[in-house]
Amino acid sequence: MTAMAELRSWAQRASDKAAFFNLAKLFTLLLGYGILFTVLRAISSEWTTGQFYSLWFPAAGLRFAFLWHFGPKLAPAAALSELFIQLTTGENSLHPQPVLAVTGIVGPCLVYGAVIHLMRSGSRSTNSIFGWVPLPFAITAIISPIIACIATFPWSIPLALENGPLDHSKLASSLLVFSLGDMLGILMLSPPLLWMIQRLSGKRPARVKMPSVRLTLEVAIAITASLALTWGIYAADFGLLLSPVLLGACWAGLRTGRVGGWVCFAITALIVLPLTGEVATEADRIRHHMLLASIGAIGLLAGSFAEAQARLQEELSRRNRLLFRADRLKTLRAMSVAVIHEISQPLSTIALEAQGLAERKDDQDNSAETRTTVRLIASKAQDLSDMVRRLRSFGEKSSGNPLPTDILKLMDDVCVIAAPEAKAARVNLIVDRSGNGRVFGHDVELRQALLNLVRNAIAASPRGGKIWLRSKSADDRIRLSVENQISDQHVAGTGMGIGLIITRSIVEAHGGSVHEENLEFGLTRFTIDLPAHEHRNV
Repeated sequence: MTAMAELRSWAQRASDKAAFFNLAKLFTLLLGYGILFTVLRAISSEWTTGQFYSLWFPAAGLRFAFLWHFGPKLAPAAALSELFIQLTTGENSLHPQPVLAVTGIVGPCLVYGAVIHLMRSGSRSTNSIFGWVPLPFAITAIISPIIACIATFPWSIPLALENGPLDHSKLASSLLVFSLGDMLGILMLSPPLLWMIQRLSGKRPARVKMPSVRLTLEVAIAITASLALTWGIYAADFGLLLSPVLLGACWAGLRTGRVGGWVCFAITALIVLPLTGEVATEADRIRHHMLLASIGAIGLLAGSFAEAQARLQEELSRRNRLLFRADRLKTLRAMSVAVIHEISQPLSTIALEAQGLAERKDDQDNSAETRTTVRLIASKAQDLSDMVRRLRSFGEKSSGNPLPTDILKLMDDVCVIAAPEAKAARVNLIVDRSGNGRVFGHDVELRQALLNLVRNAIAASPRGGKIWLRSKSADDRIRLSVENQISDQHVAGTGMGIGLIITRSIVEAHGGSVHEENLEFGLTRFTIDLPAHEHRNV
């Protein structure tokens, strides 16, 4: 009892220590967020209008990226961090109306958190546009500042009354500036910040498919032409008209995804933002920033839509492949019924006769070598009988008890069975036993899955070619690979592909997967990836 009490005490201390470190980590994260938010808020002062807000508010981009990555549940803590840092550094004060001042500081952050939470809840349904990744991010980035602006309206009126009678046009102008500044900050800073946060936190950023050289050149020409046209119009004293860049951003987004749309918007912002500081009237500045925000929004939406369409196309292709595979499996099951009926009885007879020969003692020619050969015949006949029995129940619930299977023994068995075929085809089997481990499943089925890949490799290899059979154990996975060179005379798809279909079905039934890779020098590799016995899901 004393030992158990000490163990519980030690576990409690370890839990308390872990909780303390997590709390310290969260505190440091929020402190750093608040400091960086205040710095970015100070940078935006150059674009502050005559009322309350800035026409470019990069701190909103930091806020949105923070809540999108770490979750909207941290919105209250992030809001308190903004409040604490701003009051401590003197960036803001609670006078003369403390309640309104606190609400004005923490309100936008809480609204952002609520919008992100609602959007993510809606994106769980794949039946609507909100479920098309990455469109939820684009839509949330655009509507968050608009909803925050609407939520700001109640406490903006008392703040406006502090400067005298209420001027409705100035109030509307200040709210418009608020939404534009936040939207520009989000569209410009959130995408690169999220990428940096994911890299620093150890999470792998979403895979970005790099465009081809031709497509990159096409988009670069489109962006350059749109910027040149805009600059020509500006140089001719017709004003800063950004409509050509709007079309360029839309084209870049549709052709290369979010990266292309953001690059076009970022280049335009770096050119336009310094120029808007020299604009004489506030109305012109608002108009220019509204066009700039439209460029960012269109580029992000177009890029997100293009990526969502590509993802949906990939998913559709994957499902079509699964349907095709299921149809071929259905055909295979129908074909196997007649075959099973014809070979079941001969196999049973062969197994019984071989077993009888192995047990005979009155035959003078029954040498040790002969008995070994006969036992091997009996063993393989029994394996074939087991395979026939399993094939009879193909497509139904698995029967039999799975057991831990050693992968090295599995490879050796496959090599023994495939050796005569490899010898006849003049192909060399090379076995690499560098990885060891066990998988949990039906050894007969797993042996057949690997044997199918080896037989396919033998059929596809040139005379005198080599087939490498390798095993690798990494983390909680076991990988068996079959690598070979493709013969020049081999034509892909000439067979029915049933062997590969059976292999995939067996491996997937064991919680694994089969991958195909085309390597250099005309090599191809099929890899069976299975969970290790020690880490299988129970």
